[in-house]
Amino acid sequence: MAGTLFTLGGDSTAASTLVANTVSALGYSAEVLPNGAHRLSRGSKTKTFWLGALSGDDFHVAFVVAYAHDESGNLTVRVDRDGGASFLKGGAIGVSKTDSAYGQLVDAIGGAASNAGIYIGSGPAA
Repeated sequence: MAGTLFTLGGDSTAASTLVANTVSALGYSAEVLPNGAHRLSRGSKTKTFWLGALSGDDFHVAFVVAYAHDESGNLTVRVDRDGGASFLKGGAIGVSKTDSAYGQLVDAIGGAASNAGIYIGSGPAA
């Protein structure tokens, strides 16, 4: 898995709500996982299974978002992807579609946090 780690300042509840509203505006639905992380998904699993990358805008993508706090008490938001799953769903075109959706998601979270004045930084997730 490759991912991005955001560090957000201010009130943690407000920051996590900002992230939730941002991903919702992009059409993602969220499922809470047993470890407390959220699996975000959009698109049609059925169409993707049968048509692969040819499912167009209905190509299914999924990412995992996990929240934590750093040593300074700032909210950290980790966005992970699984490139292997996208290859199985749609080959090289599926990987490209997933990469594009991932970039859009990460840019939207970073932009929303910056606009709200709570963006501290981001970088590759370890």
